[in-house]
Amino acid sequence: MNRPYSALEALWNRYLAGERQILESEIPNLLSERDIKLRADDGELKQITISKPTTIQDSFVVGLRYSKRDRTHTEDHFLCRNQESSLEPVEIERHYKGKLERELPEYKGTHKEQVDFSQVVVIDSPATQVNTISYLVEKK
Repeated sequence: MNRPYSALEALWNRYLAGERQILESEIPNLLSERDIKLRADDGELKQITISKPTTIQDSFVVGLRYSKRDRTHTEDHFLCRNQESSLEPVEIERHYKGKLERELPEYKGTHKEQVDFSQVVVIDSPATQVNTISYLVEKK
């Protein structure tokens, strides 16, 4: 069974069914299970996205957008492919420092995209934009 891909597919479906807050706890848990740690030193997590790339089939990209101390934003990306027929271990691929932008052209500009979170309006509906669901992390 392709655990990461299946887990992301289930989260996608639950989000669209109205369980939007699940992303804030479930995505960090899923990454942590694969020894992927969230930024701790330089960045406050502001946004979590899950998207379906258009240039490769049966995959998800998780995006974690941080606001850094210098007030710029950066997004860490993690790619998970559905490889149920593959004998290789299925994991989540780390794509730091804009690496995903170089591999998948539809993500060009996302790594350093500057989002004005004061202008973002939270709509309580399961709307998606270009195969992407997005959750704004609440301040604690």
